[in-house]
Amino acid sequence: MRYAGLVIIIILGILACDKDATGPTDSDLIFDDSFEKNGQPNSEKWIVYSDTVLYSNDTPSGGGSWSLNLQPGWVPEVSYADASIQQQPGTGIYKLSVWVKCIDGEEPAIIEFGILSDDGYSEPKTIRIYSSEWAQVSITDTLALRQNDEIFISLSAGWAEVTAENILFDLIMLEKL
Repeated sequence: MRYAGLVIIIILGILACDKDATGPTDSDLIFDDSFEKNGQPNSEKWIVYSDTVLYSNDTPSGGGSWSLNLQPGWVPEVSYADASIQQQPGTGIYKLSVWVKCIDGEEPAIIEFGILSDDGYSEPKTIRIYSSEWAQVSITDTLALRQNDEIFISLSAGWAEVTAENILFDLIMLEKL
């Protein structure tokens, strides 16, 4: 009998505990990619528009073993990778974070973020960055999604006339704040 009462107290104590012992979070991670799967390079979450899909073992801290390596397309072709993420209709604040590094050139990395609807792309937020060291960039925007809309992310190495370079992307995260 003594043990039955103790068991009931323990069960009630467990049920009273909050499921998240670390406290509430400010956001929900809805997309996360580091261009690898089971230790191998992987871009299955992306549609890559490039003559070749390359990967690099140059990664930012915490980036695992591989990053996506895009090389600018030769004019007029553009080299880029796109991902689209389905979300419920409604208005929300979203934050896209991307690590980027530009090697051997002068062209910036181009990151776009916005809504893809049946009517096409909305006016995306765009960042152009040139950094010879790994740098994290973020875009925060309020998106009003309608039925069948998707959030799109585009990573681009742009185009070049003369120089060839490598633009690395890694640790892509999209959060709903």
